[in-house]
Amino acid sequence: MRSFIAWLVLLAALGAAAWVLAPMAARPLIADAVRAVSPFGTEPLEVDVEVSAPGLLRGAIDSIHVTGTNLSSERLRVGRLDMTAREVGVIDHSFASMTGSLDAVMLLRGDGTLLQARQVHVEGPSDELEATTDVPPAASLQLVRDALEGAGLPAGNLALVDGGVRVTILGQRTVVALGAANGAVTAAGSIAGGGSIVVFGPEPGDPWRITGVSVSPNGMRVQARIELAGLLR
Repeated sequence: MRSFIAWLVLLAALGAAAWVLAPMAARPLIADAVRAVSPFGTEPLEVDVEVSAPGLLRGAIDSIHVTGTNLSSERLRVGRLDMTAREVGVIDHSFASMTGSLDAVMLLRGDGTLLQARQVHVEGPSDELEATTDVPPAASLQLVRDALEGAGLPAGNLALVDGGVRVTILGQRTVVALGAANGAVTAAGSIAGGGSIVVFGPEPGDPWRITGVSVSPNGMRVQARIELAGLLR
């Protein structure tokens, strides 16, 4: 009987140790896995992982906090990154919520267009992740100018106004309204015989779609929905 009780005590002690040690062992493994899938290659990222035994039992990591500065890949540069995902699924990689921001962002598109943003703020669960991007005035005007010229409408004297861009086209001064249509930022169709002009939007295969646009003299604010299901799988 005494030996049986001692065996139970030993099992209890081992169970308690596993309860404490499992999260400790998991943290560096999770951090290394996050760094391994980073689009920034070997550039340094700080990865702080919070994981608990109850969380592991339900198949979730409590939180993953990733920070970094002056990050770059072949087509993307980020001055500062600070993102936190919570309740991250161990198997499907979904998350209950994500919050954070990327500052001083430059994205080189496949067609050579450079997209710039002062800040990109993200928030939401993995199946409804929303991004809000603030594009500075000069970058906003350049995007509109390139889009109009690409449509055969050389433009001059561009200036941001509430709701759009004041511009001279073919000698006529007019205001071109900017908005969201078919997942992209578009210019009003009245200047192109009724057809809208795409200022910028996702390239084929991109997991995001523009859902809203607001314009003022201070720049352009763009809202987008990010579809992560395929990427997470």
